Amino acid sequence: MGVRGRYSSRRFGRHIKVIAITFFFVLLWTFREQLRLDRYGLDSSIVSWIPRPPQDIFDFEPLNSDVIRAVCSATEWDAKSKMQVVFTCDNNVGGIANIRNSILNCVRYTMLAGGSLVLPRIFVPSESDTSAIGTGRRQNLGYMFDRDHFVESLRLSCPQLRLFNNTDEVFERIGRPRTWSLGLFPESLVEEENIPSTGIEHPDKWKSLLYEWLDTIDENIDVAPAGQPPNGPMLVDLGRSYLTYPIDHDGEVFATTFGNVLKFRADVRELATATILGIDRHFFGAHLRTGGEEADDGLARWAPSDPMWQWTEYAKQTDAYFDQAGRWDLSVMYVGGGNETQVAVMEADAEPRGVTVVTKRDLLVGENRKRLDALGREHQEMIDFLVMLGAAQFGGVGYSSFAWNVALKRHIFSVEKERFLEGPQMLSDELSQTRRERGVLAQREYRKRHASKVQKLQDENKKLKDIIGDINKALERQGDLSEDLRAALSKARDLAGIGSSISTEDEASTSNESSSGQQTEPLDPAIEEIIRLDPTIAGELVPTGRLSPRLDYGLWIDPDRIIRILEPPVDIVPYLGSGMNTLAGCIFWSTMNYTIDLWNSRSTPLSTKYLDRMFNHSKHLTDRQFLLSLAQARVDYKEKGFMYKKLSEQFERNAMNELYQRIKAEYEMRGQPSRWWKRPEEVADTVLSMLGDALRDRFQAVIDGHGTKEDAELLRPLVTWLAQNFICFGDGPRWSSVFVSVAVGSWLNEMKRRESLEA
Repeated sequence: MGVRGRYSSRRFGRHIKVIAITFFFVLLWTFREQLRLDRYGLDSSIVSWIPRPPQDIFDFEPLNSDVIRAVCSATEWDAKSKMQVVFTCDNNVGGIANIRNSILNCVRYTMLAGGSLVLPRIFVPSESDTSAIGTGRRQNLGYMFDRDHFVESLRLSCPQLRLFNNTDEVFERIGRPRTWSLGLFPESLVEEENIPSTGIEHPDKWKSLLYEWLDTIDENIDVAPAGQPPNGPMLVDLGRSYLTYPIDHDGEVFATTFGNVLKFRADVRELATATILGIDRHFFGAHLRTGGEEADDGLARWAPSDPMWQWTEYAKQTDAYFDQAGRWDLSVMYVGGGNETQVAVMEADAEPRGVTVVTKRDLLVGENRKRLDALGREHQEMIDFLVMLGAAQFGGVGYSSFAWNVALKRHIFSVEKERFLEGPQMLSDELSQTRRERGVLAQREYRKRHASKVQKLQDENKKLKDIIGDINKALERQGDLSEDLRAALSKARDLAGIGSSISTEDEASTSNESSSGQQTEPLDPAIEEIIRLDPTIAGELVPTGRLSPRLDYGLWIDPDRIIRILEPPVDIVPYLGSGMNTLAGCIFWSTMNYTIDLWNSRSTPLSTKYLDRMFNHSKHLTDRQFLLSLAQARVDYKEKGFMYKKLSEQFERNAMNELYQRIKAEYEMRGQPSRWWKRPEEVADTVLSMLGDALRDRFQAVIDGHGTKEDAELLRPLVTWLAQNFICFGDGPRWSSVFVSVAVGSWLNEMKRRESLEA
């Protein structure tokens, strides 16, 4: 007998299918994020061997505000005065909106007094009793907010304001207080019964009233708490002051940015990010509140005689939300507030309407669900707050401070800034509806905006047009004009959009024939500031008539200035040729021209502020003159088909792409993938995907240069907003995906509103 050999290859062959299938699933699991499999419930957080930075689309840099800095610079501070005042802010209680407002009030009153502030503390609510908003236990600022962000924001925006970690640090650095801590409700220094709903009428007088009160106390102090003669600071504990400071007093820019000194803590932001990315489409945000401000116990806290009672009913709230979502064709509704029973009922009510109801618990799985369950009720409410900011439409009730705060925060991105408190609801704009029967408003109105730049341009252009018309009439009355003068006059008339007053029978006939057909009304030059519609230069977005010198004057001074480069920079290739006559091209070239205009007017604080926003987000964008010369060179190429050479690397065809790679790496290190930031073509795709064929054709006609004035006026707000609210990524502009959703949703809703009014 021979010896039978055993071949391992045959044994291996029997298992090759199992190995192949296993390998396939390992690959599928590893690349599931790129394949978007997580949308169906797979959780990346349980794969510990694949390192992933936390995703946080709600993170932002510390506030560095020129407006707030100007207010602080104009304030007389007490650091070197005989009497110093240190405020504590330990009575912050309630839901996230109330606590946020209370802390901001403390900071603003401290600025107003020119005093110092001990870092605020927060009352911990009861987990078992939802009506018990204060338990007697306090936590530091980091319980809800990013402490370092708060400290750094005030250091940058108001460096004169001294912050202390606690009262012990006050005693060590300034001395023992003159008296025991003095409790003070800020509004108590004025006639409280006469305070209007918009807040105290003369905040500039509050400081003098404060010092009168402190002087009276100081005069009657014999011995300080330490048993020594009083020579230390006055310690004032600010009571919970809700909506007493008139935010419109400081101007709109201050009012809309001041709240950014507070940023929610990181774990809340990360879970909110996971929640909103899990929705992955436009959605309606509904804040369900069927009880009092802090209760979810139905009608128990309200009597039928109360004018707000009817809005505490579940059916009235949800019917309003479903109606609002239906009018804007939103089939996904994210619900915050309420309780599990109410949400379950709402899911059943939504099904016949073709609406899917989701909550954060539906969208967070695996480790993220465990993190959510470990959070307190107030922290879970903070997740809802952030998610609601990204909704295409939002609805809430007027007696909820949560709904008011969300709606007012979203109103910053509204196209229609005026009359948002004039109905039909307590707050109504194209992004939000805060419902309650009309009554005395307990919230702040934003200061009425001054005349916009566009309105000013319209007025100036009307005057220019009138002057050209007068010159035209005067010269034509003289008759016998030279050919050169006639040609110049014709160009002036064309520029102003007016016709010749000379009319022959043939010209009259032609005019009558033309008027019988459909006319395309010429655009106002103010509209052309962003969207160029002249058919002879279709797609060009180059502002005309600038008085300031071009950026390249003084930048390129060597002999190679006259050498032309015919190769385009690679980053603008998608926006040249036919790419100019696209929505993406329109957006891109608008940002280039807007940036150059800002640079030319950089001596003004507002222009500097906007340039700061574009470039300060990255350490690689510090050389602004270099960056602006790149932008000017690209505009040159679009206009002329070439750009001038300079003996430096700034005109390398790949210069901006290399810069982008560095910025991209910087953002990846922060845990912010570049895919969260949208390019012009991605923004354009989002817009076009939400338009019907007819509307797309109309807007394309506007971009091509032969659209109507009415359609241009519809498109202009979107392009203007995008041109004014981007950040530089080296190779071009970018916009946050969340704010693109809000801006596009706002613009679409405004168009629908206008169409409904015209119907």
